[in-house]
Amino acid sequence: MKHLSIQDKANDFIHQSKILDILQKYGKPTLICSYRMQVMVWNDLDFYIDLTDFHTDKYYSLAAELITKLKPSRFDGIFNPDKNSFFIGFELIF
Repeated sequence: MKHLSIQDKANDFIHQSKILDILQKYGKPTLICSYRMQVMVWNDLDFYIDLTDFHTDKYYSLAAELITKLKPSRFDGIFNPDKNSFFIGFELIF
């Protein structure tokens, strides 16, 4: 039996959960940090989302949808209206 790395498990999660489809409803998502650099040592994923034409109410809708569907053990969200950007990070068990 092959042991999957955290990066492999994250890849499986990204494809099975369709997280990018969820995020694309709100803006243009980019995976960042340890996943992007392929140095994952913890079950966390971080995204930067370009929020051109974004409204504050969507921030709360996005956070609620992610928390409801993914049930992360930790969720961080930073909305920066001056830069039309949103950072999200969360930990999962995968």
